[in-house]
Amino acid sequence: MTMLVERFNLPAALSSAPSKRDAETVQFAQAALTSAKREGLQLAVRARYVALVVIACLLLMINPAWEQLYYVALLGLFALIGWAQVRVSGGWACHGRNWHSCFATWRC
Repeated sequence: MTMLVERFNLPAALSSAPSKRDAETVQFAQAALTSAKREGLQLAVRARYVALVVIACLLLMINPAWEQLYYVALLGLFALIGWAQVRVSGGWACHGRNWHSCFATWRC
């Protein structure tokens, strides 16, 4: 058992004091994950917008009747939901502010 402890340097592994490099690594990883999450959300919302526009055009081309405007309005509502999702999460225009302040002021 002593040989395993010496080999794996168990006391050093159990020390709870993180080094400066570990803290920098964690900060870098958190920043990278936040950036990737924001970019993924932006990509998903843009893809949603493209799909909604294509569906709206198809609806109007396949059945050009006034009754179809109801469905086009619903597609606009779905686009509004995507916009609100990005706005609340701070994806496009909150410039680093958290979503609480963005949601409270609606100026972001």
